[in-house]
Amino acid sequence: MTYEGRCYLDGETDSCGPFAIKIEYWCDANNIYPCTPDYDQQFRDCTMYYNCSVVTVNGYMCRYGEYCTGGVTPTCEDFARIHNGGPNGCTCDCTDEYWDLVHLCCADKPGGCD
Repeated sequence: MTYEGRCYLDGETDSCGPFAIKIEYWCDANNIYPCTPDYDQQFRDCTMYYNCSVVTVNGYMCRYGEYCTGGVTPTCEDFARIHNGGPNGCTCDCTDEYWDLVHLCCADKPGGCD
C-alpha cells in the first residue's frame, strides 16, 4: 500500500487522503450507519492509503453514480461532480467550479475526461 496520508480542516470537518474524503463519505461508501465518531480512527487509517481511498471512492460511485444520473451510465463529469457534491452533485450548480478544475487537469491527459 502506498501511504498518501494527510488530513486538513475543510470547513468544519477534516478531509483526508489523496481524494480529500470526509468521514460521512467514507461511512456512506462502506454502508456504515450510524456514522459516529467511533469510526474516526478506521476512517483515517483507510484514507491515508491510496488503495483504500480508491475502494472508498469506487464504493461511493457504485452507490450514487446511476442514482444521480437517473439510471444513465455516469460520465467522468458526473463522477467528479458526485465526488464533490454528494449523491445529487451531478445536477448541482454548486459543483461547476470543481468540475472546471478537474476538466482542466484531465484535458491534456491520455483519454481526457469528457
